[in-house]
Order: sequence, then structure tokens, then C-alpha cells
Amino acid sequence: MGRSDGHSYPNNSDVLYLVNDKKYIIKVYSKNFFSIWMKVFKLDWRKYGFDYVPVEPVLRYFDSVKANKIVENLNLDENEIYYLKGDQLLVYTKIVGISVADFIHFYPHEYIDEKERIHNFANKINNILLMNGINHNDIAYRNICINVETRKLFLIDFGISKFLKDN
Repeated sequence: MGRSDGHSYPNNSDVLYLVNDKKYIIKVYSKNFFSIWMKVFKLDWRKYGFDYVPVEPVLRYFDSVKANKIVENLNLDENEIYYLKGDQLLVYTKIVGISVADFIHFYPHEYIDEKERIHNFANKINNILLMNGINHNDIAYRNICINVETRKLFLIDFGISKFLKDN
């Protein structure tokens, strides 16, 4: 549980974390949104024609009790400490690419070649999620990432996603 004398993180906040020149993201997610993200991450994507998981990966996660113990062991000044609430999780993920919005800005000529494939990806992944009882609610160019080297596409940010009522 979050302590009353510390600050608490808002749900779905991101913090960039660098370890050995690798870029990781630490996110604070409510258990509800995290359960949706995990369901999507664990789908058998091969049956939908993918040879990779086209979703932001979950590397590790901690419940609020464990996360708050980690924070307390950092020996930070009390004003720098943020505590998770009971329904929040600390989730480690990694940067899978740049957003399509940034890709358009930084690689406008290459975007012309990728535009149709990106559009098809957005439609396909939205249909797959709906078939599995999930509405992402924010499939947009800022929530689709492209790995500039491999050209693989990834859906990110399940912070406002919902299970459909039938699920």
C-alpha cells in the first residue's frame, strides 16, 4: 500500500530507465489494465500470421508491496519517493522502436513505403483484439511503434483498454 506521507504515482505513468546502454521503461499500471496487457501479450500470435509478438513486451512486474520495498531501499530523500497504491503494479518493459508518429516526422520518405503496411497492421491488430474480447481504445500512430532497423511493428500502451462486456 502507498504510504500516506509519500507521493503516489498516477496509473499508466512511464519512466525511462537506462541499464548498460539498454533502454527500458518502467510503467505504473493498475491491475485491471495490466491484466488486459498480459492477455494480449500471451496470445498465440503465430495463428494470426505473426512470427513475433507484436505487442510491447512485459519483462518483469512487481506488486505494490514489493515495488515499495524496492523504492525504500534506494535511500532517496523523502520528497523524491513515490509509493504505489495497493491496486498498482510496477512493470518493466523495453523500447521496441519509435512511434509511427515520430517515424513520419523523422523518416517521411520511408513512411511513404510503409504507410499501407502500417495501416493494415492497425486494422489487423484491432480485429484480433476484438476477436479476443479486448478493445484497446487508442490505436493511433503514437501507440504503434516501428523498429527502424527490422521494420517490425508493435502495439503499445494499454492504459485505457477494456475487456468487452461478453468477456
